[in-house]
Amino acid sequence: MSVGREPHGDAGWEPVAAVGAMEAEVLRAALETADIPVVSRGETVGTIYALTATELGQVVLLVPADRLEEARALLQGSTAINFPEGD
Repeated sequence: MSVGREPHGDAGWEPVAAVGAMEAEVLRAALETADIPVVSRGETVGTIYALTATELGQVVLLVPADRLEEARALLQGSTAINFPEGD
């Protein structure tokens, strides 16, 4: 399985999602579990400035162009989890 955070250029990679950092980790795990290679862009800005709920805090997940439809189908079939709020 090929997993990374910075491909050598984006040629051949297509965006499959643009989400917050926490959701990106969940979606990345789902893609990796399905053996779909995934890389991300945009994590550094959010990490440096502690941005998670704004566009600057977004992470773009990229997958190989030939796996894009498979990745979309996987992510569209996912169900949101509503976690209870802490005390």
